[in-house]
Order: sequence, then structure tokens, then C-alpha cells
Amino acid sequence: SRIGTRPSLHYGPSNSLSRASRKSGRSSSLSSLVQGPPEPPFKSKLRYETPLLRELPPQSSARRPDRPDARSLSPRMQPQGAQSQRRATSLRGLREAETRPINVQRFADAQRDTFDRALQEICQGRKSSCWMWFTIPTPPHIVNGVERGSSVNRKFALRSDEEARAFLKFETDDGVNLRENYVAIMTAVLEQLQAGRSPTSLLGHFDAPKLASSV
Repeated sequence: SRIGTRPSLHYGPSNSLSRASRKSGRSSSLSSLVQGPPEPPFKSKLRYETPLLRELPPQSSARRPDRPDARSLSPRMQPQGAQSQRRATSLRGLREAETRPINVQRFADAQRDTFDRALQEICQGRKSSCWMWFTIPTPPHIVNGVERGSSVNRKFALRSDEEARAFLKFETDDGVNLRENYVAIMTAVLEQLQAGRSPTSLLGHFDAPKLASSV
């Protein structure tokens, strides 16, 4: 060998391709640079040649303790039995809610200090505060037989035709009339839509579907 010359280094097929790819930026066209069978993968001495690791017993095929329980999985990943049980529990809760005595006082309590502002926002062309659930109420949010709504949605959902009729007939002694408020807010919404505003620009991305669900 010549003194003073730089020794040649062998990087292997995969590293040669990676280095050439970084220079040209076109890895697909550089596959012809790799010729011959690929070299076997590099084996780390720490993993394969340390006596301590060789003496470890083989891993057991039993269930690992860190394996996620079926209850922690998302609904799509849960076993079919768990999904059926979850759906049955949700439907049972809906039936129990429908048989409870109707009480729409919660809507009047929520509207008492918020309705004037809600109506003003709609008349100005843009909803900017939180009042949708109890001013323009909706049915429960059900997906594949399971109630998916938030806690606020569950609290203010109208769960039957009888409860919806009670909502439209309810008036408190201090002057909160749910029917009049609903007609007033929906009339203002209609005027904005007829003027050219879209439901999304008027109510926002998350509340526009609730408008369709309510009417």
C-alpha cells in the first residue's frame, strides 16, 4: 500500500445507497448502485455475544403484564363482546333517562343570564360565547347505539317527544319563556341565513351540526 494515501472504507450495500441518496436526493434511481446479494445484518456484541444475555431464560408465551386491557382500548379495537356490552349499557341508560319525570327547569336556569347575549350575537352575525346546548337543544348524540355526547350534551339533550313538547310549553314565574326564546333565536338565525351567511360562519364549525340536529 502507498504511504500517505487514505485507506478505502467499506460501508456495505445499504450504507452506500444511503450515502449516494443523500448526495443526489433520488434514492429510487440509485438502486442500481447496489449489486450482489445484501450482506447479513450487523449483529451487536451487546445483544448476541454477551454471556449474561445468552444465559437469560427464553421469554414466556404467557400474557405480558403490560399488555393493555380490553377496557382501555378504543371502541373500534375492543372485542365484539365488549362493544355489545357497552352498547347495551348505553341503551339501558337512555331508556332509564326517558322514563324519568320530565323536568326542563334546567334550560330556564341556564338561559336566564345568557339568552339576551346569545340573541345579540346572532343578530350581529357571529356566535362568540357558549350557550348552544341549552338555547338550541338537540337529541342525544348516538353513534352505533352508544351515546357519545359530552357531559353538557347529556345534561341538556331532549330525550323524547314529550320532553321536547314540555320544553316548548315551559315558562318560569320570573319570565323565562323557553318557547319564546327558541322562536326568537331561530328567527334571528333564519334571517342571517337568508342574508347569505352559512351556518358554519354564523355558529362555528362545532355548533353548525347542532343546529341541523335541533330543527
